[in-house]
Amino acid sequence: MSSRDIADGASILGRYGDGGDSSRPEWGRWVILYNNSGKTMFIPENTSAERDSVYNYFPTKYGSGPAYGYSNNLYDNTTAHATGPCWSPYFAGSYNTPGGCPSGYTDGGVTNGTGNANDYSGTTGVLHGNIPWMFLIENDYGCPSGWIAGYSIRYCYRTAGSTGYT
Repeated sequence: MSSRDIADGASILGRYGDGGDSSRPEWGRWVILYNNSGKTMFIPENTSAERDSVYNYFPTKYGSGPAYGYSNNLYDNTTAHATGPCWSPYFAGSYNTPGGCPSGYTDGGVTNGTGNANDYSGTTGVLHGNIPWMFLIENDYGCPSGWIAGYSIRYCYRTAGSTGYT
């Protein structure tokens, strides 16, 4: 582990928070830090306590909650559950369109898919592109075991200049 400096006017994406949601371990971890202080700022990253302090107290940031990081982007997607809501043995409903992106995020388009979000409960790590996992991150619910649902995800992202602790 190491620490880093962030230059004035720079931004970095990082996994600094401690999480805190057992069913969604990536929830409450990811942020983009923006340095607009006029000076270079030191970012401590050596221990989980240091990273958690950065997450909680850095003066200018985007993220928290359901956001997650992938490839210099911070994602805070919007989602929609398909009609049904749960099906067995296969999905026979229709998809619904998610709402627009949060303010300040770029709309990366909508994708649809099926599965059971609850199958990913407790999964550590980022599964960007896995539609049921992305639905779970935002909503914290899925179908009973053995059932599936249709999910729609609107990719909503902000881009950082570089990547910090991941």
